[in-house]
Amino acid sequence: MEGTHPNPVLAPLRQVGQQHGLTPLSSRLHEIEAWLGDDLRALDGAIGELVESLSQPDPRGQERRAAGHLLRVPGKRIRPLCVLLGARLGNRGLDGITRDLAVASELIHAATLLHDDVLDQGEVRRGAPTARVEFGNPVSILAGDHLLVQALQRIARCGHLTLLQDVLEVIDEMVRAEALQLARRNLIPEDLSVARKTYLEVVHGKTASLFRWSLEAGATCAGLDSTTIATLGRVGLHIGTAFQVVDDLLDVRGQPQLTGKPVWVDLHEGKLTWPLLTTLERRPSLHRELLDHPGLLVQAQARLRREVLACRADESTAAFAFELAATAHRELHTLPAGKARDALTALIDTIVSRVR
Repeated sequence: MEGTHPNPVLAPLRQVGQQHGLTPLSSRLHEIEAWLGDDLRALDGAIGELVESLSQPDPRGQERRAAGHLLRVPGKRIRPLCVLLGARLGNRGLDGITRDLAVASELIHAATLLHDDVLDQGEVRRGAPTARVEFGNPVSILAGDHLLVQALQRIARCGHLTLLQDVLEVIDEMVRAEALQLARRNLIPEDLSVARKTYLEVVHGKTASLFRWSLEAGATCAGLDSTTIATLGRVGLHIGTAFQVVDDLLDVRGQPQLTGKPVWVDLHEGKLTWPLLTTLERRPSLHRELLDHPGLLVQAQARLRREVLACRADESTAAFAFELAATAHRELHTLPAGKARDALTALIDTIVSRVR
C-alpha cells in the first residue's frame, strides 16, 4: 500500500525538516510521499537495480564497482525528483521514459561527484570513503565516465532528441565551469564584483544547469508547452543556485554527522565561496592583505574562519539562499495550481531549510 513504508527518495528530505524542528514542512513531505508513493518506490527500485548490477565483479575492470560504491550510499536524489515533478505538472507519471530520464539525471550528478573527488582529493562523501580512496583516482575517473555513458544511453532511448542535445550542452557547461573554478583556485580576486559574477557562472554551470534540465526534461516528455518549460527551466536555475549557496553555508557551519563531510573543506581547498566573498567585501583590510600575500588564503585559515563568522557572512549567505528561493517561488506560482506545484514548493523550502 502507498505510504506504508518510508520511501528512500524522500526520506533524506523529511529528515531535514525533522532535524530543524520544521513540523509543517515534514508534514507536507509526508503528503507528497503519499501522493507519489508507487512512483517513488519504482524510481528507487530502478536505481537499486542499477547499483546491484554495478556492484557485481567485472573482469574488464573496477570502474563499475567504483560507480556502485558511490550510488550505494544514496544522496538526496533531488534531481530525479525534479524530473518526476516536471512530468507530473503535465499529468504524466513514472513510466519507462520518465524513469529513464530521472535515473539519467542522478547518474550525471553522480559522475560529477566522482570526478570532483579526484580534482579535490576528497576523502569522504556521504559519510563514507570516496571511490578514489577505495579504488584509486584513475578508476574513479573511469567510473564517472561510465555513468555518463549510461546516462546518455538512457536519454537517447527516450526518443526526445532535443533532450539529448540539451543534456550534452549541460555536460559541456559543467566541464567549462569546473575548469573555471579550478583556474581560480587559491587566487584572490582584485575586483570582488567580477568575482561574484564568476562565482555565479561556476554555480550555474556546475550545479544549476542540471536542475534546470531535470525539470525541463520531465515537462518536455509530458508534452507541456514551451512557455511552461521555459518557466520551469528558470525555476530549476534558481533552485540549483540556492542549493549550492546552502552547500557553501554548510561548509562553514554544517554538522558533519548530518552532512557526511567535515566543515571548512572549501576554504582549505582555496575555493572562493559566497561566505568568503562576502567576508572580503566587509573586511577591505583583509582583502588587501590577501592580495599582497595570497598564500595566507591557505596559511591563515583559522583567522579566516574567525573573520567569516565575526562579520556574519554566514547570515548573509543564508539570506541570499532565501532570496533565491523566493524568486523560484514567484516563477513557479505563475503556473497552474495543483499537487505537482505544491510538491515543488515544498522541495524549494526543504532545500533552503538546511540553512537554519
